Amino acid sequence: MLTLPSSVRIYIAAEPVDLRRGFDGLAAATRSLLGDPLSGHLFCFLNKRKNRIKVLVWDRTGYVLLYKRLERGTFALPT
Repeated sequence: MLTLPSSVRIYIAAEPVDLRRGFDGLAAATRSLLGDPLSGHLFCFLNKRKNRIKVLVWDRTGYVLLYKRLERGTFALPT
């Protein structure tokens, strides 16, 4: 289980993103779409089929990139 402080926000890009992007590409997408990537918040990016997600977060020493691929089903976005 992952626990986050209440001050951490989770931002989800509404449009699909090319998940071939790495740290720098997703940080640039964060700046243009969602906000400051160095804020410590979680920035989530889904592919077009919504079966893969990348989460970018800054942890004071560098970026952390989490990547998850679902074998079945899709991620459900909040409305």
